[in-house]
Order: sequence, then C-alpha cells, then structure tokens
Amino acid sequence: MADAFASKDGVFLKCLFLMFLSAVTVCQGNSWDIRGEIGKTAMLPCSHTAVPKERQRNVIIYWQTKDEEVVHEFSKGKEDLQYLGEAYKNRTRIFPDQLEKGDFSLQIAPVRHTDANVYICFFNDGSGSMSNVCTVKLEVAASFTDPSINLGPCWKSEEQVERNVSCISNGGYPKPQVHWTIQNGDTLVHPQGRTNVTQDLDSGLYIIDSQVTVNFTEGLTISCSIENQKTGENKTSSIRGCIIAVPPGFPVSILVGAAAGVIVLLITVFVWIKVSSKRNQRNAASSEVTGNSDARPLNAVSEYQQSSVEIQELGEKGNEKGLPLNNTENNQLESVTLRT
Repeated sequence: MADAFASKDGVFLKCLFLMFLSAVTVCQGNSWDIRGEIGKTAMLPCSHTAVPKERQRNVIIYWQTKDEEVVHEFSKGKEDLQYLGEAYKNRTRIFPDQLEKGDFSLQIAPVRHTDANVYICFFNDGSGSMSNVCTVKLEVAASFTDPSINLGPCWKSEEQVERNVSCISNGGYPKPQVHWTIQNGDTLVHPQGRTNVTQDLDSGLYIIDSQVTVNFTEGLTISCSIENQKTGENKTSSIRGCIIAVPPGFPVSILVGAAAGVIVLLITVFVWIKVSSKRNQRNAASSEVTGNSDARPLNAVSEYQQSSVEIQELGEKGNEKGLPLNNTENNQLESVTLRT
C-alpha cells in the first residue's frame, strides 16, 4: 500500500482513501476559469457538500487569493470580516441560504481591474482540517467603445491629398491591439500607426488614441480596428473622403486680412440699410404734415413759379369792380411779365 501511495499513479487512490476514512481532505477541488467585467458583478462558483442549517454554526468557509490574502470568511453561522483584506472590504459575500444546497459561491461587486487573480475556497465541517474544495481563476476585462475616426487638417498636393487620421476609443481593458487598414480598390495596406495609451488611475480602464498619416486618392477607404483579446471583440470603423484645408506654410496674415475685409463690408452694408430706412421714415412723416402726396417738399423755385402764375391770372382778370391795380400789384405784374 505504501508503494502505491508513493507512486505517481497512486496519488488519486490516496485521495479517495483519505476521503473515505474521514472526509477531512479533498486533494483535488473543483476548478473554474471565469471572466468578470469591470464595474459589474462576478460570481466565483463553488459546489461542495450540503451543509444543513443546524450544522452551519460548526462549519468554516474561507476564501482567499493564491497570495493568501483573505477575501471572505463564514464562521460560526455568520460572516466574519475581521481579517478581510483591505481591497475586498464591502465588495464580497456568500449566500448562507444556499449552503444547504452545497453552494459556496463567492460574489465580488463591483469588479476591479486589480481583482484578476486565483481564488481558493477552503472548507472545514468541524470534524477535521481545512480542505481546498474549489479553485477559481478570475480574469477581468471591459469592452472598448466603437472607434471614432477623425480627420485632421488635409491639403491637396498635386494629384494626392495628404491627410492625418486619428482613431479614438476608450473604456476598455486590458490594452488592445490597434490595426489600421487602407483599401484602394483591391489593394490593402496595413500601416503602423502612432498609438498613445492612457490608463485611468481609478478605474484602470484604457483610452486609446492612434494616428496615421496617409496620401489620400479618390476611392480610398481608411479603417481602424480595436481588438480586445480578452473579450474576443474586434470593433472597426471606416471613413472615406477628405476635408480640404489650408496647406502648411500658407500665410496666415492673408487669411486674417480677408476675414477682416469681409467683416467690414458686412458692417457697412448693415449701416447703410439702417440709415436708408430712417431717411424713408422721415420723408413719409413730412409728407403727411405738408399734404404733398408725392412725399417731396416743394423747392424755392417751384414756390416762386406758383406765386407768379397766381399774380398773372389776377392781372388778366382785373378787379371785378373795375378798380385799377395798386402800385404793388402793378410792380408784381411787371416783374412776372419781364421774367416770362
């Protein structure tokens, strides 16, 4: 029997033998590999022997990391958080009502990027030593947003347009792979972009800003892909066309002068319209007062001609009583005669 235990093939038999004798030690517990999403809830599964409610005061369920940091403990019928690691406080729990079903699963919420680790569940039913009943490897990840492609300034240079293109995505974990693709008809090119990676210190999530400079020709399509190997996601965005901008080295003073000229012209037109409107309003008011239907005041010459005609008519008709005209009237009549 000793030789059997000493041999490699006898390890499994030894485990069965010990389990049969006292159920003190389980040599190989259940193992799982799971993935949790940052900011959400992760459930670390563990199934073992059912623990009736009346026996729960005698059992110990103890979760720790492979680095022996205490994650959660259930002892004497209640949760014991005295030795809980600082990083896991107020974020872990088990479900006592599920112990009767043999469910020792651990919940972690919300998941952090630092939670990626190997977790081990130990169990003591009160009759022996602690047993490793479950081992769970937790990987953490988060999905990136759809990449946003933005065009930087671009300019025509003979038959081509040189353009700067940036690809931005954020909110993901871990660091992704960034792929650029340029398609011109059936030709595909994969340029190497200049990628800047920034990590948020609190959430651990990454912000990706990748840039590439290409020579644009008609029919060209540029695509940017963000590949997250942990989640298996590959998000892609594409863009065509180019916004023609001012080429490098173009005198800025010319642009400023042209803009100033346009502004002055607009102001001049506006002032002219306002002045014309006020002038028309004044003429209309004057017409109402004088009774001139044409809204045009009589000038001095018009007034003189009107008076002259009246005097002339008076001279022709004479005095209805046959009285001669006085000297003033004669002088006015002579003046009119001379002028006509």
